[in-house]
Amino acid sequence: MPANKPKIGPGAKGPANKPKEADEVDATNGKTRGMRNAGKLAQLLEMPNEIFFMITSYLTPLDMLNLSRSTKRMRDVLSSKAVSRHAWVAARKNIVPALPDCPDCISELQYAHVLFEHSCEACDAPRARHALFEIPVRLCKPCLEANVGTGTELMKRYKIPENRAGLITLFCPLYPRYTPNDVPWTSVAPKADDRFYEPDFLAIKKQAWALMKAHDKVAVSAYGEDRRQNVFIRMKFREAVMRWEEERASRNKAIRSARGAAIEAKLGEAGVNKDDMPDHAAEWKNLVNQPRELSEKGWEALRPELLRLVEEYRKRRRQGQRDARVYQRSDKLRKYHDAFIGPSIPSWGQTSEFSSMKALLKVITDEDREVSKEEFAAAEPDLLREVEEFQQKMRRDMVELLAKAGVLPPTAGRSTKGKEKAVPVSLSDHDARALLDTPAAFFVCNALRRQRKVGSCCRVYSYAGLVEHWLHDHPCHPWAPSAVEVAWDDGQRESLAHLLSALGLQEHTPVSAVEARVRSGRAKCSCGVDCTYGVGCKRPYLMLSKIVSEFLQ
Repeated sequence: MPANKPKIGPGAKGPANKPKEADEVDATNGKTRGMRNAGKLAQLLEMPNEIFFMITSYLTPLDMLNLSRSTKRMRDVLSSKAVSRHAWVAARKNIVPALPDCPDCISELQYAHVLFEHSCEACDAPRARHALFEIPVRLCKPCLEANVGTGTELMKRYKIPENRAGLITLFCPLYPRYTPNDVPWTSVAPKADDRFYEPDFLAIKKQAWALMKAHDKVAVSAYGEDRRQNVFIRMKFREAVMRWEEERASRNKAIRSARGAAIEAKLGEAGVNKDDMPDHAAEWKNLVNQPRELSEKGWEALRPELLRLVEEYRKRRRQGQRDARVYQRSDKLRKYHDAFIGPSIPSWGQTSEFSSMKALLKVITDEDREVSKEEFAAAEPDLLREVEEFQQKMRRDMVELLAKAGVLPPTAGRSTKGKEKAVPVSLSDHDARALLDTPAAFFVCNALRRQRKVGSCCRVYSYAGLVEHWLHDHPCHPWAPSAVEVAWDDGQRESLAHLLSALGLQEHTPVSAVEARVRSGRAKCSCGVDCTYGVGCKRPYLMLSKIVSEFLQ
């Protein structure tokens, strides 16, 4: 951690910003603090220093950082530059490309943490992308905003007068500022609009204020020169680290490319084509796109995993090709179906569940071939029979809706008065057609009941008009009685009687005759509304609906 610890920003999501529960606090009571992290690594310090540092010379800076966290004594040893500086230098040489040297004003542990750890040093958030190498500290976005401000903001916040604006040169600015090679860094000075690390800003300001209050000009001058030199060193260090990061990224990119080419060549020797490699899959990328060279031992470990992924990809691709063939052949079968059945209910999605169509679809899926016209022609009688059975059931379901709504008209030898609202079991399809052709049989489409009813779904339709509306506006929806509601109540039926009278028709005139009368000319209400407006030749079923709606209004 830096000498001046950052504060946790508002909105930080790290575990350090979450209060502990009572049971978590109690669970730590009674434990021996000094022995919790002690383990086998502590025995390393029992050996002579020469052997210990010989062992650490094979470690990386991240390994050294983790080793320093094993015990307090280990941390004291590795944080002492006088004792362990050569060990850190050796550890940095184990990184390719070699890391820049750590300046005296920065701790080796801080240096390793900001480069190789990714957690926020304020709130412990696991992914902190903002690394301030000149401090050094790594912060998440909320904590960065809480700990960083412009020079102008900080000078106002800590009441530094304008005549002391020259103090800004004592503070190290943040973020990269590259200069050409021929421009000396000593000529690059911090400015008020630069951003600064607030904890350091406050600590340096307090120290400078204390020296100025003592009126010791020599000490003030020496402190100012020391601070400016410190700023220069930190800015140069930041640039060196950032150039190292760029060099490492470029090198890793080249290594990944060479590794991918080597793996591709070895898979080619094993008979795997380029098209068989799932190079867009995440698991494949995790195995192949690694910033390390491919060794023979590494290849032997990778080979079975890569071949497994290749085989899985081949299976998925073959299945996808087969699914595409099935779709194309099913679409061709659907065209045969539409040409034979024409626009009618049931739709393709429902007829495909008929036994006659299932047999033809089985030819496509199981035998992996197209259905010929002759095979479809042989199934036409069975298909026609199943379609007629579906439509008969559909008409009976609609009559049952009328019966439940209590709007069935009395028929010869039958009265609904005092009886249950149910359809006789012996009701023939001829009787169902007749009942659906009476003025009582009007419906409202409820297919979009989960949405706001818009367009033609909110209109009143006869049975024939409802079928036409469904085919025009819901061609892909499977038909279901639950998608329809009976439209009339007693008052509306009386209004319909007046409408029939206005059209010069008898009270019990079939709706089909009303439809024919309406479609025979240009329907216009006495109020001046043209009921044919917006209907068009493709939607004549809307004409009667518009007349009924206009009359009811």
